Amino acid sequence: MKYDNFKFSISTEYSKGFYWNVFTDNTVSAQDIVSVACKRSNKNLLYTNLNDNIGRIDLSESNIISIDFTIKEKKLGSNTSGYILNGDSIYNSVWGNFWKVDMSAITLFGNRNLIQSFGITQPMLSRHSPSLSERTVKLRHKSLVINHLENSIECITSYLDHFLSRLEE
Repeated sequence: MKYDNFKFSISTEYSKGFYWNVFTDNTVSAQDIVSVACKRSNKNLLYTNLNDNIGRIDLSESNIISIDFTIKEKKLGSNTSGYILNGDSIYNSVWGNFWKVDMSAITLFGNRNLIQSFGITQPMLSRHSPSLSERTVKLRHKSLVINHLENSIECITSYLDHFLSRLEE
């Protein structure tokens, strides 16, 4: 499946009479999410490979020289463990990956000012009733993943557009 250049696949595991486990087989990175958000705001994200620094947007028409994106926190899951996205246990919840990404402004004088923090989530495991078909649970999980990715992208894009418009005033 391809969504905004993200490639992920879905697999299932059936425990007869108990539940369907549905897995996202590939992880989309926080850098992927921020990159798409910047593209939607018509800005070029320059990638960096320093620790948890995702990248920056260079600016030229203000005393803010760049906007930096860094990973402040991350909780990555694997198989049946991870960050609880909803529910209260593995038996009735959605598990996945979580990144907290900080957006900061860097001034001409080298000061770093936090602008906003964003939570990025990617479902990696969901459980479904055994009465549903495999096709149905795959479609539900696919929709769940796309909704989480889209919400994360939209939050960053919306705030980035707002912040950039304020700089231009």
